[in-house]
Amino acid sequence: MQYGLLEVFHLNEGKFNVGADKRLVPHIEGQPFPPRTLHVAANAFVVRTPNEVVLFDTGLGEEAEGRNISFLTDQLAHLGVSREEVSKVFLSHFHADHIGGATYQVGFERRPTFPNATYFAQQREAKTPYAGRSNDLRAITIDVLEEHGQLVWLDGNGWIEDLIEYEVTGGHTPFHQIAWLHFDGLVVLFGGDVLPQPTQVTRRFLAKYDYQPEQSAEWRQKMARRAYENGAMMLFYHSTSYPAAFLPAFNEKIGYKLEPVSL
Repeated sequence: MQYGLLEVFHLNEGKFNVGADKRLVPHIEGQPFPPRTLHVAANAFVVRTPNEVVLFDTGLGEEAEGRNISFLTDQLAHLGVSREEVSKVFLSHFHADHIGGATYQVGFERRPTFPNATYFAQQREAKTPYAGRSNDLRAITIDVLEEHGQLVWLDGNGWIEDLIEYEVTGGHTPFHQIAWLHFDGLVVLFGGDVLPQPTQVTRRFLAKYDYQPEQSAEWRQKMARRAYENGAMMLFYHSTSYPAAFLPAFNEKIGYKLEPVSL
């Protein structure tokens, strides 16, 4: 979508069923949903300004069953963006479905997927307890990015230049962060896994998969209010319907009106 001087794209990796083991299993269209599972998509986002190409989270990459990193990079190429052009990568947290595309395997060596990008992550998130594959992949990703001098650690809230305002929300993980991209009077909100679905804007939702469900719910209300007041485009990482939306109206009785955006 052309949004003023910005171009906004989403890189869709498909739909998945997530069970108690937290594995993302590709969903086959037309098949019934397995019981006691979540049905989610995986959508990384690219925002291109006249001077920068910013990627918000990196998708599953090689963590998606039967795929390699070309599933992401081919989508980028189709949009006219090469891996080398990505200048900034914002990581909301280190769960495998958000950092799987950050690095890739070449023979016996692992390399950053975006060789000219600076990756930004919360330093305290690197030390928080993770389980299973996310814990292993986090360690690998950090090692690779630090070895190549491409990882910048963030501490708390602040700004990346005058482009990206970041805030630590916690909620989903102890030091999960969100991003507000500001450019030429426009605002884009990336809520990561604290605001991964558009339905969470219009109803109060406590997620069992969150580290602190109440805190996530409070932050969703804060983000919605600020997005509404600033006319921000909201990006939804796990949405299976539409990947982005505006909030053009608010009513005390019925809440926010969602205006879907097709990217």
